[in-house]
Amino acid sequence: WILFESTVCDASFSLLFFLGITAPVTHAAPLSNQESEDLIGAAMAGEVDKLKIAAKTTEICAVKDKTGRTPLLVAAGAGHLNTVGYLLGEAGCSLKEADDKG
Repeated sequence: WILFESTVCDASFSLLFFLGITAPVTHAAPLSNQESEDLIGAAMAGEVDKLKIAAKTTEICAVKDKTGRTPLLVAAGAGHLNTVGYLLGEAGCSLKEADDKG
């Protein structure tokens, strides 16, 4: 288990998760605005299953909404620790991503 402590979307969180990292998709086709909004919505709702399905064909960590928020930032801001754990672990998202405000 690894402990991550960070501030994301002005919400401090501590997260334990088992490190089970797989290689992220690196050959993803561009998403439409609607598809990007759907992924951000899934992250905001804590719908890990939808994110896992999308990750098979899309580089989900690179998706951003109109204000530059990634699924990781949105999930952390909404308090969905299981979703954050998936995005940091299996999906390979980075804690270094920031929205348009930094």
